[in-house]
Amino acid sequence: MSLKFPSVAQVLSQFFTTFKRFPLALISAFVTAVLIIYLIEVDGPENRYFETLIKIALVSSLGVFMFSALRLISDNRSLCWLGIVTLVVYYFILPEIKDPIGIVFERHLFLSLLFFMMIFWTPYWDKNPSNEQFWEWTQSVIFALISSVIFTIFIYAGVSGAIYATKTLFSLDIHAKRYPQLFIFVSGFFGVSYFLSQLPKNPQYLKSHIYTKIEIIFTKYILTPIAILYFVILYAYTFKIVLTATFPKGILAWIIIAFSVVAITAYLFWTPLWSDRGKRYKRYLSLILLLQTIMLGIAIGMRVAEYGWTHNRYMVAILGIWLFGISLYFLLFKGAKYRWLFISLSLVILISQVGPFSSYAVGEASQQERLTTLLERSKPLSQTSPIKVRYEISDMIDYLYKNYGVESLKSIIPQIVAKYQEKKRETKEKSPFSYEYFPNFATRELGFDFVNRYEFQNHDKKRPYYIYYPLSKQLNIEGFDWLVELFYDREIQEPLQPKHFANSIFKIHTTFEITPKYLIVKERNSTLAKISLKAFFSSILTDEKLRRTLDMSKLSQKIRQKLDYSYSDEKISLKLMIYQLDVDQNGAIRYIGGKLLYKRF
Repeated sequence: MSLKFPSVAQVLSQFFTTFKRFPLALISAFVTAVLIIYLIEVDGPENRYFETLIKIALVSSLGVFMFSALRLISDNRSLCWLGIVTLVVYYFILPEIKDPIGIVFERHLFLSLLFFMMIFWTPYWDKNPSNEQFWEWTQSVIFALISSVIFTIFIYAGVSGAIYATKTLFSLDIHAKRYPQLFIFVSGFFGVSYFLSQLPKNPQYLKSHIYTKIEIIFTKYILTPIAILYFVILYAYTFKIVLTATFPKGILAWIIIAFSVVAITAYLFWTPLWSDRGKRYKRYLSLILLLQTIMLGIAIGMRVAEYGWTHNRYMVAILGIWLFGISLYFLLFKGAKYRWLFISLSLVILISQVGPFSSYAVGEASQQERLTTLLERSKPLSQTSPIKVRYEISDMIDYLYKNYGVESLKSIIPQIVAKYQEKKRETKEKSPFSYEYFPNFATRELGFDFVNRYEFQNHDKKRPYYIYYPLSKQLNIEGFDWLVELFYDREIQEPLQPKHFANSIFKIHTTFEITPKYLIVKERNSTLAKISLKAFFSSILTDEKLRRTLDMSKLSQKIRQKLDYSYSDEKISLKLMIYQLDVDQNGAIRYIGGKLLYKRF
């Protein structure tokens, strides 16, 4: 099957023909494109109708594949009304797009995938096609998608290049937002219509074609070797687990999923190439997949037992169950039909996304229960509580907040949620986007600082870190005559001349040298003072609060004072203010940045 770049006349003719065949799908694509282009133009969240427009865009984008799949079943208007009602219901069950609820968009992607998967089997929902005929239709859908993506990219690249050239040559003021708007326009108006135009009009009459040389090379010498490579890696790792009696790593589940996708794709692409003698290898492949799903079950089961359910673990588990079932089906039934592979996968996606047993409902309930239990068991909480406990609580609060919003924590820590919402309302009135990240706020209210995964995994390891606390642009210079920018680099040490910023009767030449051990003040090569800084820097390096906080600009002035050092004698008075400290993995200082206020008596 070859790809030919269409002419303008062909595109227009195909567009009107396609519009007659898939009117609601194309209207959905056009509405989605227009709304997204508008939201880009008005800078999204700043628009008062942002949430409403985003929800409409999500609904209409879902309609692209849904109306396509329904139209492939029949041109009966009742199906169109069913689709419209479904989208209206979807609009009203969408939550408000305010807190960072990641599942809204993740669920939308899976529902879009569900309706796209339906395109593969809806033409045959009441028929019993041969595997060869079904694969012919499947190829048509795949190549229609690939060709539409390729042509969309080419058109976008060409037009955006022309816009850039025009802007550069004629010095035109063209805003950067025109490029994403152009991409959305080309995708929504051309990409979707071209994809739908390439779908055969009568799938039930398709006949198997002879593979081209490119298709044979891709199937035999690219796709199959990749599948074999995955097979070798996975089974070598399985033998390692058996021989060493170790538990499988968490990433194994995703690798098995990837192998399964590649293996099933290779299986399908071999459809016209199977010989009667070679068909026994089809059953071997099903057996290989079946055995790997057992290993997948062990890997995901261990993660769930230790950390509970999340929507990601749920998806891996339900895909593993699907793989086990479909492998068993193709292994036991010689007349197994390809269409059940796609129908069953569509059903699995539907179960995982909708209803009380969806991945999101199960994940939320599981993490809420774990968090409640851990909070009760770990009281009282403080900065000295075991870091594993602090990390697990931080991680669960972060997971629930990111995926389900602050409301998901209301039943667990109601007072903290109420306090945060009140503070957020007060802050938003002053600055709409400057309120504090809830997990940080919640853990601090519980008695400890938020612990991320990196900190937990490396808490007992020596590692490089830095402290950064920018100084105010308005310094209190009362009582001093000079300001000195001080720097220390382990590789380069060089005395710096003071920067005079106040009137002074003294005309002196003074140099300053700072090291992790001393601050040396010299006047005309004579040492005025050699001040030990060992205790000062030691107090900084051993302060857990300072070590854990990379950006200290949010800390209190009391904490800031820990980075200041004052000294005075009968000759000089100075104040050292450190704003950056870089420490290597052995705990040795390799860089110092600071300012020095100085007065000579």
